[in-house]
Amino acid sequence: MVITVSPTFGEIVTQDLIPTIDGRYRTLADREHRAIAGLSLGAAYALQTGFAHFDKFSHLGPILFT
Repeated sequence: MVITVSPTFGEIVTQDLIPTIDGRYRTLADREHRAIAGLSLGAAYALQTGFAHFDKFSHLGPILFT
């Protein structure tokens, strides 16, 4: 089974969410200190976004139940 995810999600995370969080909070704003995770369908979003933006995330956390 292949799940395709809207590229808009990854764009929102990398272009809007990450800069907003790094600007408002004291974060270690580099790849080595950033992870993305998701549960069920969110795992597909997390994997696609993480692999598409490997320069932004060092850890991927897909959580799947069978």
